[in-house]
Amino acid sequence: MTSQISEGFGRLFEVGFNIGALTCIEQYKIKQNYGSLYREELQQLNYGKIRQRITDKVISALDRDIVQTWSTFFLQTGFLNGLNFWLLRT
Repeated sequence: MTSQISEGFGRLFEVGFNIGALTCIEQYKIKQNYGSLYREELQQLNYGKIRQRITDKVISALDRDIVQTWSTFFLQTGFLNGLNFWLLRT
């Protein structure tokens, strides 16, 4: 169960990273060859459903609240890392 939750957090971090990187590319009009590679896929993602899948693996109500909070944390951390990754490269 713990490894499944960790994998879910990893996916959220990756999604956040990609969103952050795309945001930075658009905001700063960085020249790149990726086009809109992930944009459409990211637009189709539903954070609530992803978070619910992770939360469903937990039994206790307190643990569910903790997992929901950490899900948001991993998404936000990924976003900030993606945003800063492109800024540091330029």
